[in-house]
Amino acid sequence: MSRGVAPRFTTWCPEPTTPLGRDNPDGAPLEYHVRLLEAYREALSRHGLQPPPGYGEPGAGRAVFSVSSFMDVL
Repeated sequence: MSRGVAPRFTTWCPEPTTPLGRDNPDGAPLEYHVRLLEAYREALSRHGLQPPPGYGEPGAGRAVFSVSSFMDVL
């Protein structure tokens, strides 16, 4: 991000047949997602970057498809 590149956002989604998926059938805890989103938002701000294109407008309730819900916190 310090070089102007905003990574694509993907949350932890372990495959159910892998050791990680079997050991964590409910996925990552809510705190993981909250802290991830906070760090992502802060890094965008710190480096003067805009939210990534193609995910819709940032803001609560504006997600345009299932993987764009992280835009709610930006």
